[in-house]
Amino acid sequence: MLSWALVVVGALAAAPDFSASLHVRGEKGSPSVATLSSDGQRLLLDVEVVDITPAVSADPVHSDHVEVWFALEHLNDIGPTRFVMPVGGRHLLTVDGKDDADALDALIQGTAVDPATDSEGASEGCEPERKAASAELGKTPSRRVRAFFGLAHLGLFPDGRTPVLYDAEAYAAAGLAPALGAQDIRYEATKTERGYHLKAWLQPGALVFIPRGELQALRVRVDAVDAGGPGAKEVLRSTNPAPKWGEPSTFQVVKLAHPLTVKRVESLPELDAPGALPVGIRDAFEPLPRFFMRMGDAWRGVESQAVRPQNDSRRVCRVELSRVAQHLHSLWEFGQAEPVSDTDFTRVSVTDGSHPGTLLITRTGSGPRALWVANRGRATAFRFKDGAPGVVLEETAPTMGEYTSGQCGGTDETTLSLVRLEAAGPKRTPVLTWGSCSAYIMYGPNTLTQRPGDPDAPPEVSLTWASPNDRVRVSFGEGVAVDVRWKPDGTGIAAQVVPPPKKKR
Repeated sequence: MLSWALVVVGALAAAPDFSASLHVRGEKGSPSVATLSSDGQRLLLDVEVVDITPAVSADPVHSDHVEVWFALEHLNDIGPTRFVMPVGGRHLLTVDGKDDADALDALIQGTAVDPATDSEGASEGCEPERKAASAELGKTPSRRVRAFFGLAHLGLFPDGRTPVLYDAEAYAAAGLAPALGAQDIRYEATKTERGYHLKAWLQPGALVFIPRGELQALRVRVDAVDAGGPGAKEVLRSTNPAPKWGEPSTFQVVKLAHPLTVKRVESLPELDAPGALPVGIRDAFEPLPRFFMRMGDAWRGVESQAVRPQNDSRRVCRVELSRVAQHLHSLWEFGQAEPVSDTDFTRVSVTDGSHPGTLLITRTGSGPRALWVANRGRATAFRFKDGAPGVVLEETAPTMGEYTSGQCGGTDETTLSLVRLEAAGPKRTPVLTWGSCSAYIMYGPNTLTQRPGDPDAPPEVSLTWASPNDRVRVSFGEGVAVDVRWKPDGTGIAAQVVPPPKKKR
C-alpha cells in the first residue's frame, strides 16, 4: 500500500514548476538536474547530482553538497545586496545605487558635489545643513558590506545531515537574524552509482522570506558543489549558466501552479488570504509590512526601505542628500487578539521599533472592518445606533506635520474624529482640535472655547459617554468640557460647550 507522501511526490514530480540541468560554464549539457513543484502547502525539491569523486567532510562549505537559493519574486523588493558603511556609521548606504566606498568618502570629506535638495528652493545660507547631513553619515574610510534581505541560502548534504541556513553574518549586517523552524525542511539523501540524489520537502518557512498573502511565485537557483577531494579544485554546477554568489538576478522566476498558503499571524488571519485584502480592512492594514521573515517556528513582519539622509535643524534649510540612500530594515511583532470590553471588537498591538500602533478589528457578516490607530492615538470602540461599527479616535501629531525649528515647530496638535467603519472603508470626520501651540479648542474652523491650564502644555483630556453611543463628553479639566453628538447613522455631528454647574448659594 502506497503512503500518502509517495502519492503526493508522484503527483508533483509529474508536472514540476521548475526543471533545469546543473552544469559548469561552457558545458552544453549535464545529467545533473533539479526540479521543484508545489502542492499548495509545501514545495518538493528533487536534485539528481552526478559526481564520481565524492568528498564529504564536516565542513558545511568545503564538502560535497547542494546549495539552494530562494528569493522574493521582484528584484525591487529585495533591493541591493552590496553596500558601504563608513567608520562610526549606523546604516547601510549606497551612492548612486552602488557600493562605491570612494564616492561616499569624497562626499563625507566635501571633495565631491551632491546636488542636495532644499525646501522652498532655499539654497543660499544652507551650507551648514549640507555639511551636517554629510557628517551624520560617519567618518572615512568606508568599507564594503554584504547584507541580505529577501534571500534564503540553504545547504543540503549527501550524508543527510541537518540542513544549513548559510550567511548569518550577511543577515546580521542588515540587523536581521532569521532561523529555520524545526519542521521547515525534511529531506532524504540516497547514494547512486553516479553520485547522489536528494529529495526535500520544504515548508514555506524554508523560503525564509515570503510576501503577504498566498505565495504565487518566487526566485530559485540550485547549485551542486563538488569539493573534489584533497588538493582538487572545487567545481560548481548551477541551474544558471553564469551564477554569482548572493545575486538574485541570477535566480530564475518560478510561477507556482499551486500557490502556497501560509499561516503567519494567528491574530490576523486576513494576512493569509489569497488575492487583495477585503475593502473594509484595506486602509487599516496598509501600514503593516508587506513581507514576513522566518524566526524559528514563528513569522515576524519585516520591511526594507531606502531613505535619503536629511538635516532639518532649520525649517527653511531642510537638506536631503540626493546621491546617497540609507537602507533600513525593520522587524515587526504582532500581539495576541484581545477583546475590547463591552464591544465585539478585538485589539491587536503592532510594534516595529519606530512606528508602533494598534489594529481595531470587528468581523461582521458582510466582512471584516478595521481601523489603524497610531501609537499616540486613543480609540473608543462602539456601535452606532443603526448597528454600524464606529470609533471615537483621538490622534496626536506634530503641529507642522513634523518637528522642526521656528514657531510651533516642536509642538503637538490633537484631533478628535468620529470614524464609521463602512464596507467601503473607514469614513473619518474630524470634529475637535486642540494643541500646545494654541490656547483654544476648535470645532472645524470655529473657536468653541479657551482650554484651561498652561497654553504651552498639552491638556489632560478624558472621554466619557454622556449618552451611550451617540454623545461623548470630552473633558479638559477645571470645569471645561465639550459634548460631541451625532445621529444614529453618524450624520448630523455637532459640538457644544457644556455649561458649568451652577454654584450653590
